[in-house]
Amino acid sequence: MPKQLAEYYYNRQRMASDAAASRIVPLHVRLKWDTALSTSLYALTKESERKLFGNQNFKDQRGTIGSLTLEYFATLGYIDQLVIIDRIWNGCIDWKKADKKAKDMIDPCDAVHLPSSFNNEFTSAFKTLGIGFRCETAHSLSRIKRDGFYPLYRNPVASACLSPPHHIKDTVMEINTINSQMGTWKEMKDVVGQTAICIARGMRGATKYPDEEYEGIVMMFAVNRNDVLL
Repeated sequence: MPKQLAEYYYNRQRMASDAAASRIVPLHVRLKWDTALSTSLYALTKESERKLFGNQNFKDQRGTIGSLTLEYFATLGYIDQLVIIDRIWNGCIDWKKADKKAKDMIDPCDAVHLPSSFNNEFTSAFKTLGIGFRCETAHSLSRIKRDGFYPLYRNPVASACLSPPHHIKDTVMEINTINSQMGTWKEMKDVVGQTAICIARGMRGATKYPDEEYEGIVMMFAVNRNDVLL
């Protein structure tokens, strides 16, 4: 029986390691599919996941994503395979033009700040000085010294070195990020991390990153960004 693409979703199975897919779909395509699918599972509620694979809003001449078979997907050219992968991304992400200057950003009142990101002595330092703070791991230092800060989805090679790897080359994630668009999750309303550079208003707020489990060396940067926030 032909295998439907939806089975990868229902069974939480990766296409890259699937024996049937490995025989007929190139590895670089399977990796892009896995990145898009695993990200959508993280970002969407159970109801929205079901809609993504069956809702008529995601239907085109090929049918809904959930109705397509692996064998049919394998017969498509690379561009058409990317169209289907991009439908997964766009099913859970909205895109916004990153064109607001730091001085025009909203500075919320005290009540809505997290304690770790707010300093009562410098209530408008970010807005007036355009300076924020960011923590980075040691392995990123050479890249930052060479290229500065930039959203990693602009660089598919760097994205593929993340843990876990993000395979986004030629997808809507690379193309839109290169064109200075910022992705936001449709439901969580948070920024898709690698489509922008996140900076904190205070040093303590920056220490949330990279993550709680990381135990290596971390460097703190003061980031001066007075023009456009990316």
